[in-house]
Amino acid sequence: MTLHTTVTADGAHVSTDTGHMQAATVVLEPGNSIAGSAASVAKDDQWVYVTCGQGYAYVGGRRIDLKPGSLLLIEAGEAHEICALGHAPLETISIHSSVHTRSSKS
Repeated sequence: MTLHTTVTADGAHVSTDTGHMQAATVVLEPGNSIAGSAASVAKDDQWVYVTCGQGYAYVGGRRIDLKPGSLLLIEAGEAHEICALGHAPLETISIHSSVHTRSSKS
């Protein structure tokens, strides 16, 4: 077992990366988004678990409401965007698996 922890200067993003998987906590302030636009496409499968706050995700052109306890799978190749709503930050735990990227290099 190995414990990996990296904290950015603002403390908002903690991540671990083993080379074939990555885990991160992400905090989005209300009105902000991650992935920038619905045109962003996941290279790897990604699980997103909401721990706090409210928001929504656009995945493959479909809007999905997010709240604490929501678990979202964004499959490799799906366009996506995650946005925070309300008065409190949207906090998520995200796990990426690079199995598709690695197998395509074989």
